[in-house]
Amino acid sequence: MTVRYEGTRQSRRTRKHLHKLVGLTFAAAILGLVSYLVYAGRTDSWPKAGCTISGSRVIRYDASDSWRDIIMYRGQFQLQYEVDGRNYYTWADAGWLDKDKDFVQQKVASLPERCDFSVRYNPKNPSEAVAVKH
Repeated sequence: MTVRYEGTRQSRRTRKHLHKLVGLTFAAAILGLVSYLVYAGRTDSWPKAGCTISGSRVIRYDASDSWRDIIMYRGQFQLQYEVDGRNYYTWADAGWLDKDKDFVQQKVASLPERCDFSVRYNPKNPSEAVAVKH
């Protein structure tokens, strides 16, 4: 003869309420995190700064399709911007992407005379910035 302990009706009800409470707390935490990430990710409200192009580089960019991995190279410009008399730097896509690294290097080697990017920086941390081509 097997005896099963089901617990009292009160303890089952308490566990059920506890599970609901944990679920609601978890859902509220996820909602709070998502709200924070959406707000923190809104860079369009950050102040703008002028920029100059101070350098360039070529970085490896791994692309893939459904059959294979493709190694590509992407050109980037280093942008210098100033906030409160202090210089900061960020990298921006130069618009060149190719399988031939030397080709991309030749394209970004001569720096443009003017900066065709908008730099928006985080007012709480000016070293954090995003660059968007005009």
